[in-house]
Amino acid sequence: IMTNTMHERKSIMYDKASVFVALPGGIGTLEELMEVLTWKQLNQIKSKIFILNVDNYWENLFKLFDDLVYNEFMKKFNLTNYIEVRSVLDIEKEIKCQNL
Repeated sequence: IMTNTMHERKSIMYDKASVFVALPGGIGTLEELMEVLTWKQLNQIKSKIFILNVDNYWENLFKLFDDLVYNEFMKKFNLTNYIEVRSVLDIEKEIKCQNL
């Protein structure tokens, strides 16, 4: 689906996605991931969020999340809003197990 703006892209993503998968990527991927995690935190979506942590790509992000909890800027419960996976096969297994 081609869109003209990020806002339009995320609106379509919000309406159509049954699961979200964050692959290793750049600032756009990070921005979209943060928005989806925020939607989940605010109970605006029920969709599963997978973070594909190939070769520990997202380890620093997970450490940041831990720091946010430690410094009381985020509740520990919010760490359950995503599922860390190490391979595409792990995502497939999770989707099949949960009938997503």
